[in-house]
Amino acid sequence: MNNVSIFKRSSSPSYFVQYTDHDGTRKCISTRCTLKANAIRFLTNLKTTPKEPETTCRSYSAFITDFLSYAKTQYQPGTVEIYTLAFTSFRKTVGSISMDSITVRQVDAWKTSMLTHRLPNGKAYSPTYINILFRSLKAAFNTAVRWQAVKVNPFLSCKTVPASGIKPAFMTVADIERLIAGMPNGTLRDFVIFAVNTGARRGEILSLRWDAVNIELRFIVIRNTDTFKTKTGRDRTIPLTDGALSVLNRRRQTASGDYVFHIRGRPVNGNTITHRFKAAARAAGLAESIHVHSLRHSCASLLMQSGASITAVKELLGHSTIATTQIYTHNTTESLRREIEKIPTLRSQ
Repeated sequence: MNNVSIFKRSSSPSYFVQYTDHDGTRKCISTRCTLKANAIRFLTNLKTTPKEPETTCRSYSAFITDFLSYAKTQYQPGTVEIYTLAFTSFRKTVGSISMDSITVRQVDAWKTSMLTHRLPNGKAYSPTYINILFRSLKAAFNTAVRWQAVKVNPFLSCKTVPASGIKPAFMTVADIERLIAGMPNGTLRDFVIFAVNTGARRGEILSLRWDAVNIELRFIVIRNTDTFKTKTGRDRTIPLTDGALSVLNRRRQTASGDYVFHIRGRPVNGNTITHRFKAAARAAGLAESIHVHSLRHSCASLLMQSGASITAVKELLGHSTIATTQIYTHNTTESLRREIEKIPTLRSQ
């Protein structure tokens, strides 16, 4: 990367980076940052982001090694763990064969084996879990195509497992209020209130730093940092409600270090929040299906029920496609059903 410059255009509030790529191509990209300090940080990350490895892998096992090494520089540890689980599961079906020998039929055979497998407790894998692994493998093989390790992604011709109308677990307003009422003041209670009011993911909240918070203008920025990668790789801005703002004002009084949610200046461990939340949910008598990610589901469901557009909810949650957001429309449908029942019965009916 040579001949680098940072500048602003009159038509945009964001800074742009212009540079000459290694192959001599002149490129210009938006940093999506309105502050020059953040634009410089973006440029630093751009310079230090490792290039995709030039893989010549011939076996599935070799591809796994190459891909996971690359993934560790691009994704959060939790995402890398999911990829690892998906690779391991699929290898039980195909073994360590050559990449170009993997067929659509083997993908279907893997799905069948996952659906028929029984765990030690006698239960089967849920369709949701299988589909998470499926989508991870599909994404990984898209990378294999880009690396020219295979010519065609066999997962593109296959469908996900039918989920039988399974909807994400969410809480009502009464559930949320009961949950919060049973919590003492502290980090977990603040986390719950903030999550419901922003719809942010667990990792996004726990990685939030004060330099990404603007209390005066009432918004936060979920962004990539040196220690955190967003799920989609893109930054996004979330406006602050009164509830979220009250949490930030409360935590600013005891701020210690860079992180909004911290223990003695260090970010809170995600597993700690997950386990403590589950214990609090059980103590509040909530359904066993309720987990920490249900806070995000609940925010989306409440927004949809209140009349927010699906496009707005998509942007707020940071979904890559609107199809992901559509899982929350069932709540709106039920609300509309109740409303349409108010139409008076006609005598001629």
